[in-house]
This record gives sequence, C-alpha cells and structure tokens, in this order.
Amino acid sequence: MSPVLSPSPRQDAARAQYPDGVPDAPSPQGASAGSDWLAPLLARAPHVMYVASAGSMVELLLWGERGRPGVFLLHGAGAHAHWWDGVAPLLAETHRVAAMTLPGHGGSGWRDRYSSADIVEDARACIAAASLGEAGPPVFVGHSIGGAHLMHGAVYAPDAMRGLVLLDTSFRTPGGGKPVVGRSARRIFATEAEAIARFRLAPPGPAHEQRLVEHVARHALVRIAGHGDEAGWCWRADPAYWFKLVPGIEQGPYPVPLCPRVPTVQIIAARSHVAAVAATLPLDDRVRRIFLPECGHHIMLDRPLALAAALSTLLAVWP
Repeated sequence: MSPVLSPSPRQDAARAQYPDGVPDAPSPQGASAGSDWLAPLLARAPHVMYVASAGSMVELLLWGERGRPGVFLLHGAGAHAHWWDGVAPLLAETHRVAAMTLPGHGGSGWRDRYSSADIVEDARACIAAASLGEAGPPVFVGHSIGGAHLMHGAVYAPDAMRGLVLLDTSFRTPGGGKPVVGRSARRIFATEAEAIARFRLAPPGPAHEQRLVEHVARHALVRIAGHGDEAGWCWRADPAYWFKLVPGIEQGPYPVPLCPRVPTVQIIAARSHVAAVAATLPLDDRVRRIFLPECGHHIMLDRPLALAAALSTLLAVWP
C-alpha cells in the first residue's frame, strides 16, 4: 500500500524543527567497518501493515510471534519506525514487537493537526490490529518526544500499559513548545543517492553505525512523479509537524507524581543533551534511571546492540 502523501509535501523544513533526527545529510562520523552483525538483522525484515486511525493510515512494523509478551516502540520526531530495524529483531527473540510510525512521518499519513492524545489512540489501534496484547498489556518504549507522547497514555490510559520506558526523553519541544521557523519550500533531489548524501541527524551527535544511518535515510524518502523540477525524491516527513502539534503533556506543566500508576524506567544516553539536564527532569523517585555509557541521543543508530541488550535485560526482570 502506498503511503498517504499531502498534495503539497513540503519535505525540506529546517532541521531545527525536529529534535530527534531529520532528513538532510549523513553524519560523517563513525562509519562502522566491522558491522557484519547488521546484515542478518536487517534481513529479518518486519511485516508491514497500515492501520486506519483518526482518519488516516498509520504505518506499523511487526516482528516476533503472536502470543508472546508485547513491546510497543515509538520513535522520535523527524524519524520513522525503521529506526528500530537494528534493535527490534533482537527483542523479537522473546517478544512480539511492534513499531509505529508517528502520523506525519515515514509511511504514515499527514494530518491537519497532531496531538499526544491522538497518538496514544493510534497506538491502541495498532496494538489491537497486531494482536500485541494477547499476553497482557505491552511494555511501551518511546524515544525522545515519542516517550513524551506516550506519557499521555501513562497518565490518562494507564491500564493499557504494563510499563513505560522513556528512552532519552526530555519532555520538551524546541523553544519550550513554540515551533521553530525554518525553510518551508520542499527540496526535490534528482536521485535517491543525492538525497541520502544530504541526510543529517538533529541534534547532531554520534552515529557509529553509518550503515544504519543510510538505511533510515532511504526509508525517509519517497519518489514523486512530475515534470522537470517536480520529479525526483523528497523527504516524507510533514515539515509542519511542530506547527500543527496541539500542546499536551509533552510541553508541560507536568503532573506530580508523573506516572503514579505505570511502572516507569528512564534510559538516558550518557553523551546526549538529555544527560546534561537529567537532574532537572520532572520525574519522582519511583522512576528508575539507567545511563548508557558512550551513547549519543540517537541510541538506536549509535549503539544499537547496547540498546538491545539493555532493553532485553530490562524486559526479562521488569516490571
């Protein structure tokens, strides 16, 4: 099924609009020559399905057998579900794993507005469509603002969650919730290779697994037909995501305690901007924190094996 595209997909908004990884140029650092482990993982391609929710289609990737305990993965802004391709197959050895693409990102449709409340409903629709809850409510894992969106579910629909893992989540959007203005004209590239060569991560940070960076860049692109300058490759993400985002729990003020009814763990990348402000985040003493050394904010691209090991160990003993 083809992704739902806006009639005017202005795909090249400023990278500053997205705190988690936005299309526009490959990180030069850390290409990993010895990534022989990666090819077999990427070969375990997920089952892809599209779920109707809130008037549009939401992309959902699935790994693992039905009936196993469920894990629901949600990426950050500017990314998409394939960011988990180097991690999810390892979790799927013991769990049924689903990764949803946020509306307005990747293969999911664009909307006139976005909100944490709608995103939680999207998640619940995907969990039902994927039979992810056959062994009980799944554990939710949200990266960066994906975790902040999931906080809405932890506060207002806690019975749907067995546990919540906040993965390098700081709970704040750029400018304290105000959208950052940047380029709005779409950029169309003549070839896929040219576009991939222009992919960058935002905020900048280490990404040692360069093959994964190229992999997610490829999945962030869509080919458009047209004439002359209107034909080529462009980015899928809705550049107006922040402008359309309805303020919610991810922008504060935050309830105290933050998540009284859902067991919560925060995993923090020790080399990220979140680590620098961890002590100021609105989490009470019941939220356990795990720091992953030598990891940047984009953990699944930087140290995917370390992340998979941390999540697998956590899921084996918690909640």
